[in-house]
Amino acid sequence: MQSSAQLPPPRRVSAIRTLAIKQYHFDQVQSTQDTARELLSDTSLPFLVTADEQSAGRGRQGRQWLSPRGNFFASLVVRPDVPPAHYSEYSFLTAVILRDTIAVFSEQPVTLKWPNDVLADGKKCAGILIEAEHGSLIIGIGVNLLYAPPPDVVPYPAAALNIHDKQKFTSELMIKWTHWHNIYLRDGFSAIRAEWLCRAHALGHEIAVQTPHKKLHGIFSGLDDQGNLLLTQGTQAVKVTTADVLVS
Repeated sequence: MQSSAQLPPPRRVSAIRTLAIKQYHFDQVQSTQDTARELLSDTSLPFLVTADEQSAGRGRQGRQWLSPRGNFFASLVVRPDVPPAHYSEYSFLTAVILRDTIAVFSEQPVTLKWPNDVLADGKKCAGILIEAEHGSLIIGIGVNLLYAPPPDVVPYPAAALNIHDKQKFTSELMIKWTHWHNIYLRDGFSAIRAEWLCRAHALGHEIAVQTPHKKLHGIFSGLDDQGNLLLTQGTQAVKVTTADVLVS
């Protein structure tokens, strides 16, 4: 993987407005997260960065995010309306927004996997990465519109959505953002948590989760008020704060 010093600067194609959110679109960037961070000091919030291709896209925990042309790569930069202890709520908010957006275009059942993945027919089709920067949140979104990584490249089943109109997808995403963000501001995290649970993958079923230290099995019984996963093992309730839910 090349370092940022070795890569040419991103080439901006256009700057347009989607609703009240300014959009910067690039042909290629190292990652929309990095480009959004570079624009942060010179651009009023909120704003959206999109790109046709990423040369070094990343997901959670520094994992590589494969970024072929035809898929959707974006970073939305917002000033959070909550203190830092509640920044994780924006992950669930974004997941609900992304799920509703994909459902407009796809006939497949679209569900949410804790903590921040979107599944189409049980296979990962989108992911979210949120990074804090100087009191702002950079919300990275990757969606497999046309291409899914092959099974020998990623450790989970992946799906492509067969969505060809990227601009329409972007516009719908911003419409859903406005709708759900207003609900979040009005009703708080409890409303987002309730909606997320309505769309949750494997709720009430036995799941396996891989924590940093060990693998756990149990019934996925819900989320607590902070968005932690609740796992029931016999008569014992276990709170999971950091883990990957394993999907076979």
